[in-house]
Amino acid sequence: MEIGNLAEWVTGLAELAAVLTTLFFSFYQNYFDRKHKRGLAARSLRTLATSAMDSLAVAEEAGVPLTYEAKSADRSYHLFNEWLRIKTIVADPASEPIIDAANEVKGILDNCTSMDRATRQRVDKILGSLPR
Repeated sequence: MEIGNLAEWVTGLAELAAVLTTLFFSFYQNYFDRKHKRGLAARSLRTLATSAMDSLAVAEEAGVPLTYEAKSADRSYHLFNEWLRIKTIVADPASEPIIDAANEVKGILDNCTSMDRATRQRVDKILGSLPR
């Protein structure tokens, strides 16, 4: 049995290195994409939830009681709900913790009758636990 000449060995090692490099960059790119999507979703949730809370607080200060109808009419609150619906429909496994956090925030905002300090702290605690 022949083991081949040096050129064949070098070619074989180069092909192996090319395959390993391709596999590494493929896995790295998938990891980076998942991390980027998760961070983007977390930033979006923080922005939308904060905007909804601020908008509801302004409405409350104007004398509007925070009823279901008033919340549904609020543009920021409506945008937050629509984002959550869309995110739930197109969810990937990497975004599930963010969707769970968004559902918790939605539950808090749906059930609150005033935008007091305790409500904000509960929401901020959830938002603070999200990945950066």
